[in-house]
Amino acid sequence: MSDDHDDGPSWDGLLSGYSPREDREAPFPPDLLEDESPVFLSGMTDLVAALVSSRVLEIVARRGGAHHTPDAYASLRARLARALPSHVVNHAEAEAARVLSWLTDASPPIPETPATRQLEAMDVADLETRAGLVRYAMDAELELELEHHLPRDGIWERLRGVPEDLVTEPELFVVLRLYGDRVREVPLAHVRWVMPVEPRGQIRRREAPQIAEVVTFPGRFRPVGPVRSDD
Repeated sequence: MSDDHDDGPSWDGLLSGYSPREDREAPFPPDLLEDESPVFLSGMTDLVAALVSSRVLEIVARRGGAHHTPDAYASLRARLARALPSHVVNHAEAEAARVLSWLTDASPPIPETPATRQLEAMDVADLETRAGLVRYAMDAELELELEHHLPRDGIWERLRGVPEDLVTEPELFVVLRLYGDRVREVPLAHVRWVMPVEPRGQIRRREAPQIAEVVTFPGRFRPVGPVRSDD
């Protein structure tokens, strides 16, 4: 690879998903030092490693990930390249591209947590089995105790209540009536375990209101109250 390809897709597409560093404009103490010691890079390995590093840092600087400008690293790269044969420079450029591709494509693995393993198991589990337990509890007039995941909070919540309905659309969820006459809709896909349990008598199914017949009597309206002896 040569300088003619600096803006080509082989370089420009690398590290494209990275945002600039917020501290790249901050003062860099080594830049304020004036004393220098002589540096001798006489070994081929040292020269090639420095050339690869300068190219990598040049691309990093283009993305705002380094304090120094891309031109500073490009100038260093040009000086190093003049000390090496052209075929060695090409190999160094190819190695820099492989390093940058690895940084671009190799995302760090997400550490597995107990919650991650439990959620994976829930995804594999049969939703219809949980729905069957809900139907059984409804038919047997039992309560349900379950534990489900709250994605927004990242926690597990345990509930106990009377299953009033099993809804299948747009997703499979159970309608639970809890203590205090509260109602919760719980998606069965988020349920880790569910168990029908004997009712404790503190939760009642909400019965449908009955329509009363009003019977009217002829005559003057008289309020109903205690019967007096003089009546």
